[in-house]
Amino acid sequence: MKRILIVEDDPLLSQVISEFLTGIGYECEIANDGETALEMFKPERHDLLLIDRVMPGIDGIEVMQRIKASNPETKIILMTGYPTIDSAYTALFDGIMDYIIKPFRFNEIAVLIQKYLPE
Repeated sequence: MKRILIVEDDPLLSQVISEFLTGIGYECEIANDGETALEMFKPERHDLLLIDRVMPGIDGIEVMQRIKASNPETKIILMTGYPTIDSAYTALFDGIMDYIIKPFRFNEIAVLIQKYLPE
């Protein structure tokens, strides 16, 4: 079973995403902030990270940069409710696999994840 680490500071949203992804066959873990995500992440355990762009403390871009520095093959999808061309370019240039804008439909996120975690 493929494992996803959801990094989202909104506990309700992270729980709903986790329940949806679990329902379609993924195993999920949740980190509600960047620091926790960095402590939890294990390349041998997580097949993909779904990271919120804007969080208090360590933001999603910094989480991504730290993880990519030591694990360049890690698959990461960035979620944001504050899309800008600059943030999209920075994220994609720095190694994010893809970018999804909140609010999103669950089928959109499912298709995106299946693109990077084929069965």
